[in-house]
Amino acid sequence: MHRYFEYLKKSKKDLEENIEKYLKTLKTIAEKHNGKAYIFGSYLKGGYTAASDIDILIEIPDNVDRLRVLHEARKHVQNRKIEIHILNKSDAEIFKQLIKIYKEIT
Repeated sequence: MHRYFEYLKKSKKDLEENIEKYLKTLKTIAEKHNGKAYIFGSYLKGGYTAASDIDILIEIPDNVDRLRVLHEARKHVQNRKIEIHILNKSDAEIFKQLIKIYKEIT
């Protein structure tokens, strides 16, 4: 249990120090695949706590392989406090209607 708390502490510190870099990296990956990146969830709503993660949606065209994009994103952003969701455009439109509050990463 102690190791888990140490992991959380380390992940939180890494996130605080590198969040802008991670968001920029995910935006760049989305754009590389003719897509967009969005942030949503508690971080955007102001309810972020030490136990929270940061939810990112990468919306890509329907003809792009989601797993390939996820693999690329995880290769560059290994902090598990960032939850990366990869959806094709048609699924992302439905998802955005469900979550209601989201913001494009610029």
